Amino acid sequence: MKVGTLAKHRWWGKCLVIESLFHHYGEELPPVVRVLWNKPATTAAGARSVMDIYEEELTILSEPEG
Repeated sequence: MKVGTLAKHRWWGKCLVIESLFHHYGEELPPVVRVLWNKPATTAAGARSVMDIYEEELTILSEPEG
């Protein structure tokens, strides 16, 4: 998944991919991306605006050109 991709998670909502982390986690695990949430869900610790998540959990809404 490219940086700048707009995606959606079924529970957390819409997000923007800000970093691809698949190299940091090794080949045996699915690709991971760091995302910035459009409207972060509030947890007991407060709002969580950035999260690392598996690519397979996201649906691509739009990708950047190029």
